[in-house]
This record gives sequence, structure tokens and C-alpha cells, in this order.
Amino acid sequence: LSRGELDVCISDLEAVQPGIRQADLYRERMVFVVQRELFRQLYPDNSKQVIRAAGKGDYRPLQDCPLLLGREKDIAGKFSHRAMASFDRPPVIRVEAENIAFALELCAHGLGGCFCPEIIVRNTLTAEQMEEVLLIPLGKQGEYPIRIGWREEGRIIASFIETAQEQVKGMTGAG
Repeated sequence: LSRGELDVCISDLEAVQPGIRQADLYRERMVFVVQRELFRQLYPDNSKQVIRAAGKGDYRPLQDCPLLLGREKDIAGKFSHRAMASFDRPPVIRVEAENIAFALELCAHGLGGCFCPEIIVRNTLTAEQMEEVLLIPLGKQGEYPIRIGWREEGRIIASFIETAQEQVKGMTGAG
């Protein structure tokens, strides 16, 4: 968008950029996804404490879980690297996938845990897979706005933005 190669972009646009207008679409929530059985094996005596700590933004207990990572440049990858920076020791990284959906599939099969936007988890995994995994909320540090950015005003752009906002309301219940 900033290089003039796109007319519209939907992302976690962080900084205000000259010539680019922005509007919030919804608030996204990052979660830690792990197969329930693997979680029970890794944390047999302190699972509630691990969930509670992660919900307060303390991700260190998650360092005991092998990780399945997305690309460092995408939202999940950036968050994963920030979370890992808080660990006391380097984690075991089983996979660094170009495609977060692939990492989620591996996660559902018990290969490790994955930091991922909740909306992607819910729209990627099947109902059966969702029953097999645990979604651990990651506190306020795991929440961020998803915005739409655009360069120029116009009816087509305005219509696109309106349609995107309506679609997001249906997917997230956002208002």
C-alpha cells in the first residue's frame, strides 16, 4: 500500500502513513492453540496455572511446549517471536511454516502449539479438530486492531470498505 502497488489493504496496520487513510474493522485476538492431549501430557499438574499465566501475558510457561511457527513477517509470526523473547530458554521449534493453516493442521495432530489469530483458527480447523484443541487466550497483549487502509477516495473504495465491514460483523459478531 505504501509503495503504491495496492489500492486497499486489510492488516494490522500499525503506523499512520502519509497519504493512507485507515479505518478499524475489528479487534483480533491471538490465541495459543495446542492439542488437548498434548497439553495434558506437558502440564499434568499445573495446566490451570499455565492458562492463567498466559491470560495475564506471561508466556514463559508455554516454553515447555514444542512450537509450530508461521512466517516471521506475518501477524502470527511477529507475535510468536515477541512471546519467545520472554522465554527463559530457547523453545523447541518443530516447524516454521509458510502457511499458518499447515501449522494449525499439525497442531491439531499433536505435534506442538501454535500462536495464531483466533479468527484464522476458527475458519481453518474443522469442527472435529476444534474439539481436539485448546485455545488459550493470551491477554491484552494478544489483542490488536485489524484495519483497512486505502490510498484514494472513490465510490468503489467506499463500497469495498462498507462490504468488508459488513462481512466482518458476520464473521466476528463485531459491531
